Amino acid sequence: MIDLTVHSGKNIALLGLGISGIATATALIKDGANVFAWDDTDTARQCASDAGISVYDLQTLDFTTIDFLLISPGISTEHAIAQRALQNNITLIGEVKLLCDALPNNTYIGITGTNGKSTTTALISHLLNIAGINHATGGNLGVPATALEPLNNGVYVLEMSSYMLERLDGMKFNIGVFLNLSTDHLQRHKTMDGYLNAKAHLFDNMTSNDTAIIAMDDIYGQMMCDKVQNAKIQHVSCQDETQDYPYLSGQHNRQNIACLRRVADILNIDNALVEKALSTFTGLVHRQEYVSSIDTVSFINDSKATNAESSAKALSAYKNIYWIAGGQEKGTYEDLTAHLGNITKAYLIGEGAHNIHAFLTTQGTDAVICHTMEKAVAQAYEDARKNSHNTHVVLSPACASWDQYKSFEHRGDDFKRIIEAITNQDIKNGK
Repeated sequence: MIDLTVHSGKNIALLGLGISGIATATALIKDGANVFAWDDTDTARQCASDAGISVYDLQTLDFTTIDFLLISPGISTEHAIAQRALQNNITLIGEVKLLCDALPNNTYIGITGTNGKSTTTALISHLLNIAGINHATGGNLGVPATALEPLNNGVYVLEMSSYMLERLDGMKFNIGVFLNLSTDHLQRHKTMDGYLNAKAHLFDNMTSNDTAIIAMDDIYGQMMCDKVQNAKIQHVSCQDETQDYPYLSGQHNRQNIACLRRVADILNIDNALVEKALSTFTGLVHRQEYVSSIDTVSFINDSKATNAESSAKALSAYKNIYWIAGGQEKGTYEDLTAHLGNITKAYLIGEGAHNIHAFLTTQGTDAVICHTMEKAVAQAYEDARKNSHNTHVVLSPACASWDQYKSFEHRGDDFKRIIEAITNQDIKNGK
């Protein structure tokens, strides 16, 4: 845990008591801060109390005594408590800002974009590991910022969501990577301009010694360039790359690779090490993750595909797809149109099932509403194994998971659990 004594004696309001919020509150209290914590849910408040954290109703707290409001990324600025803080000129910050305050003598690399940021973050981390560079990786991917290993003159590689980027308050990244932008999170940002502006905070406070790496593969790349001040700008594109690697195939991964090469150049990492990193990278869990095969049927877990553009990347990567999709909808499905020819049949679950079914029907794609993952996987497998060609049962939902699952990880794990059960049953039956 990061030493947060830099905030000793401060009065800190904290809104959001999930796992990260409780961990951060505990660390702040241990290091001498006065924490006034709150969550809207009874369960979270009880968990905080059980952890020794005093819970305060921030609606009645005297904000004139507060130094800043530490707010969970998932909570909108429109929240009544956030609005109350702003009305009292209280700054809203996120835990990444706490990390930078505590450990300023490090290099900070931030990666953002609608799609590909987790893969790019993991890929950069993999390269630094191969190069023997002291580093830690987290943020929106994996470990929360304040739970990372303390470094001195090391490198923090942080995946940054648009929500997190709204809460930096003076922090700056030494290297910022912007990948792409497509329709997502508009319930929070309202418009694409609002979404782009949130992402642009990645480049706040940069100087001429810092670098903005910006992919130019969609119209938002140039729009982002126009928002960057002071920093050196380096343009990249998927067109810069012509080679696929074992777990990095497809045009979208070529964009990720192009960004990796620029980061490597800035950090003076030899190209031989870059090639080693690319050839040994084995991908991410829940991102086009190969699960297993039963005879000619392969199972692919792409649960992290929570919007149509992200799912389009999976649908473009395989043939003879028995596609499992659906969940809490984020937008329309037109981004999938060019790749529907790869789908043999679709199996639809969750809240979005009926709307996706209607869309696929207009496109002439065979689809059935299954409602649950259990039924979808079972039916997709039964249909796929009747096909004489190599087939792929692909979970790539094009929707968020929150209607039926706690997270996309929970959804992907359920998919894998069901596959394991099917495999065991087939073995038992001698298939």
